[in-house]
Amino acid sequence: MHFSSDIWLPRPREDVFRFFSDAANLDALTPPWLHFQILTPDVPLRAGARIDYRLRLYGIPIRWQSEISVWEPPHRFVDEQRRGPYRRWVHTHTFTDERGGTRVGDAVDFEVPLAWLAGPLVVRDVRRIFAYRTAVLVKLFGGPASIEIAGYDPQWPQLFTQAAARIREALGARALRIEHAGSTSVPGLAAKPVVDIVLEVANSADEPSFVPALEAAGYTLRIREPAWYEHRLLEGTIAGRSINLHVFSGGCPEIARMLRFRDWLRNNPGDRALYERTKRELAQKTWARVQNYADAKTQVVEEIMSRARRP
Repeated sequence: MHFSSDIWLPRPREDVFRFFSDAANLDALTPPWLHFQILTPDVPLRAGARIDYRLRLYGIPIRWQSEISVWEPPHRFVDEQRRGPYRRWVHTHTFTDERGGTRVGDAVDFEVPLAWLAGPLVVRDVRRIFAYRTAVLVKLFGGPASIEIAGYDPQWPQLFTQAAARIREALGARALRIEHAGSTSVPGLAAKPVVDIVLEVANSADEPSFVPALEAAGYTLRIREPAWYEHRLLEGTIAGRSINLHVFSGGCPEIARMLRFRDWLRNNPGDRALYERTKRELAQKTWARVQNYADAKTQVVEEIMSRARRP
């Protein structure tokens, strides 16, 4: 299994790498629900260094030991599990100068026992762990994110139509499906003023088949999520307005879920009002990262989806 994510932080690479060079900071980056405790906080990080931890995973106390197998400051380092709950865990950390700041990348290759049974649960929790880690890094190095909820703009469908035409021009037959999704696709619904578009391609993991063409059309690849339906997120603009382009493979169930949610809100004013009210309430809070705001909506989204799934 593979997971990867990256985030840009507005601080010099040396400052960010220095934070990661202190093993004691691992505690700050780990969610409290893991009850994480580092047992060797004073170990100097270098190639061959071994770090021992104690945590609770699904309520079970676990000892974990990792070894720094690669140490190339301030560019990258790799830690590998030597003892712990995974069959294999190799975590590559990268630090790249970008736009006066640092892009921090995480790539994890891992295997779990009984992958056919436990795999989906483990992937979900790995995503949660790294979402928490990203939120902490933004809070420490990048400051809080503000959420803007704008009243419904009748230009949003027009912006989608223009963007879809440009995407289809760039990809031709490789664009199997292009759909307007998210809150801007629901007439009358307040939303963040960012148009979400779903693009279906043959294989979203095959980046050379679509990313260069989209980059030539003005998009930038921002997020890779191999463990979550091989999702790719690209950012762009149309007429000066922001676009989030979500790319999935043909037949991906997440496409059907997103469109079912959209169609239900379009035709159910009660749930549309509930969703808008929830978004406005959450937008009043301070979030370390926009994704944390999105995650906070999960409960109401699942409540609405439970009604949308009924025959």
